[in-house]
Amino acid sequence: MGLKLPQPRKLVIEVEMDERQERKYVDGLESIERALEKGARAGPELLGHLMRLNSVALHADLDEGYDWETAWGGTGTRVVSARTLSFWEDRGWVPTKKQGKGDGVTVTRALPRPDPESAKIEAVANRVVANRECGHIIFCQPKAPHKWICAVLVDYGVPKERIAIINASTATAAQRQRIAEEFNGDPELGIEPVYDVVIANSVAYEGMDLQVRTCAVHHVDLPWTPADLEQRNGRAWRQGNTLGTLEIYYYISAGSLDKYRSAIISGKSSWLNEILRSDRPSVNNPAAAEIDFEEVLIDLSRNPEKTAKMVEERKRRIEEETRQKKAVEASRKLARASARLWSAREAVDPDKAEALRKEGEALLAELRRTDATVWPWGRWIDHAREVEFLVPSDGSAPVFEGLRVTRLEHTPTAFECGRVRISAASQVIGIREAGTAVFIERNESEVGKLEIAPEHMPGLTTVPWPEDDDAATESAIAQRLRWRLRDHPFHEFGWLSASDAFISRWPRFARQIAEGSPRQVTQTVPVVVDGALRLAQKQAVLEGEILPPNREGWHAFVSPRGGERSLRPSDLRAAARAWWDRALPERVRRDRTQRRRRR
Repeated sequence: MGLKLPQPRKLVIEVEMDERQERKYVDGLESIERALEKGARAGPELLGHLMRLNSVALHADLDEGYDWETAWGGTGTRVVSARTLSFWEDRGWVPTKKQGKGDGVTVTRALPRPDPESAKIEAVANRVVANRECGHIIFCQPKAPHKWICAVLVDYGVPKERIAIINASTATAAQRQRIAEEFNGDPELGIEPVYDVVIANSVAYEGMDLQVRTCAVHHVDLPWTPADLEQRNGRAWRQGNTLGTLEIYYYISAGSLDKYRSAIISGKSSWLNEILRSDRPSVNNPAAAEIDFEEVLIDLSRNPEKTAKMVEERKRRIEEETRQKKAVEASRKLARASARLWSAREAVDPDKAEALRKEGEALLAELRRTDATVWPWGRWIDHAREVEFLVPSDGSAPVFEGLRVTRLEHTPTAFECGRVRISAASQVIGIREAGTAVFIERNESEVGKLEIAPEHMPGLTTVPWPEDDDAATESAIAQRLRWRLRDHPFHEFGWLSASDAFISRWPRFARQIAEGSPRQVTQTVPVVVDGALRLAQKQAVLEGEILPPNREGWHAFVSPRGGERSLRPSDLRAAARAWWDRALPERVRRDRTQRRRRR
């Protein structure tokens, strides 16, 4: 029942690269290292370097651009990306024209006649001439080496007319079938074979029966998948082979990418050993494999220790870049959440306010799922429901009104944050050091320079807020009022960006502020007199209660009151900006305008 299969004998032949190959390998590895040091990642650039190294492992000139037409020299032509053009120009290629689409550039160069010999090709020739009484199949994917292998075989004594070459440039489907028949011969009919050697690439993987008298399959290079390797071996390892043994040779250049090409089809497992030692022509690939550029580079490097350090530094840099990117994304998300929740608090339309609130809450929910080792600020984000955040875009600590920071190893050691406002077209937040009376406005960049760490924040810090802050602050406020109030308008006090908690001290100093205001001729102060809002100056300030420049005072300012028909909207807008640094709501402006018209 059926014909027997020959016994496969699989051998790995390791050859040493010659001096030119080794020199090119060193140059190629250094190019990869330089690219990695500049931040390159696995992609077309690094893959291009590795593919050139793969070519060099077969023949020192194979990376120079030789193809079937220029295998013995001529004008080489290739299309390269604009990004790598300088690399090719350094190697003697001259750009001639840009391709119509994409960034491809056509380059040319004169290719000298190459020496066809290489360590791999000579190793193949030695084994072919050692057994001339049977058929040999030599697999090699690039086409230029087909001519070089043929020339070396002739030099080693194989008649040229006994060698057939099968690739897309040499044989149509009908011609391939004829070559197969002339390679096999027909022992039963007494038809002698015409060819003893077939040199082929993937064109011969399917539909060609070359098994009848084949004694050896030679893999000058390796394909990228186990299926392709199975197709190669299957040309000879099949029923109908009249020989008892089939030798399968895998030629590997020492210290080259060849072992990793094997790993690709081995799934980085024991598959390689199994396929080399088993009696079967192929073994299933247990895992899809990818090239590990760093592993390849260290193993191929002629200075592994130095390369390993470079790789580790690159890994650290990439991990940090990835962490930073995620941190920046989280910060942007918090900034959007804060903006929506603030808009929801300010919105007059309840439906709009609810929609904005839902958007903000959804963003906060996403932020809670952020890895704390990447962005450690998640435990404080709920404050966005009540106050606005200033969020540095670099992923560093977000700050908000009411935040108190304490630490020992940084200056300032203790400070609190006031409210966020717009100054000079950018967000700023007031920062007050403990024991002082002034909120100094800092922008995003300046907040980043404060170097706030999670362990400085409420709930994590072990450093208590200074016990003497209240007393020291009130003393500083009193002193500031004495020497500054009579000569400067209120907006120069450094309190426009103060927190509500700080302004809660207002009742204790309201009388002193009122008594000092009359000397400020240009200062208009919002006061309440007999339940009605007034904008007072000079002595009139003493007739009422000054509204504090906090949220409580603001709500009192914009709430409807009686007896205010004389207030002009323009004056109200000026007072809102000067006292609270806020725009007068449109609904308040319309209401006051209507009141004036009804007078």
